[in-house]
Amino acid sequence: MISFDIVALNQPLVRTEHPTPEPKGHQVLMRVLAAGVCHSDLHIWQGTYDLGNESPER
Repeated sequence: MISFDIVALNQPLVRTEHPTPEPKGHQVLMRVLAAGVCHSDLHIWQGTYDLGNESPER
């Protein structure tokens, strides 16, 4: 399985190969021919989207 991963904010995505997962139980494995990127993905990559991981300053 090939993915393009965010490894650092505002840096190029890194192409990564992973073993193909084996479905278990009632799971299914689907082949994806194409995928898109939503605008929120771009904000996460830029580091400007609050994911709630940090507590707010008071």
